[in-house]
Amino acid sequence: MKEVLISNLNNKINKRSVTRLIAIQTLYQYYFYEQKHDITTLKKELLDNYLLSEESNIEPYHDKIDTKLLQNLTAKIITLLPEIDHDINEFLQEQWDLEKLPDVLLQILRMANLELKLAKDTPVKVILSEYVDIAACFYDIQKVTFVNSILENLAKKNRPNEFKK
Repeated sequence: MKEVLISNLNNKINKRSVTRLIAIQTLYQYYFYEQKHDITTLKKELLDNYLLSEESNIEPYHDKIDTKLLQNLTAKIITLLPEIDHDINEFLQEQWDLEKLPDVLLQILRMANLELKLAKDTPVKVILSEYVDIAACFYDIQKVTFVNSILENLAKKNRPNEFKK
């Protein structure tokens, strides 16, 4: 599935898919660098030097993304993080907490939850599908199923009228 997303992104670049991936990577780097770098600077560096796969050339991605979506996600994630983490934690089983989750998986859940809260113009099914697909690029089916389950619960909580199984 990893190759499918990368292939889809390379062949027919879906601006929102790439945007979500860049937002997750920006947030990942923000925590990787222990919050010592400004998230806006990290985002700009990613956009200027993006690499979809080891075989691709480094190239700027400014024209291949939804700049408005990326700005909304990266501008609001830090301020809403306590609420976002609280929501995620609510659906974790007792033996789990945010610190035990793999770093990339946590950033996927955070960004998806933020988008569920803010992007009311994007259907829930689209948001869930996009972030589950991104998770599938990094993890095995067990963790992808875990991501899907948490996201479905977050969707039911954040957008109960829209979520239909």
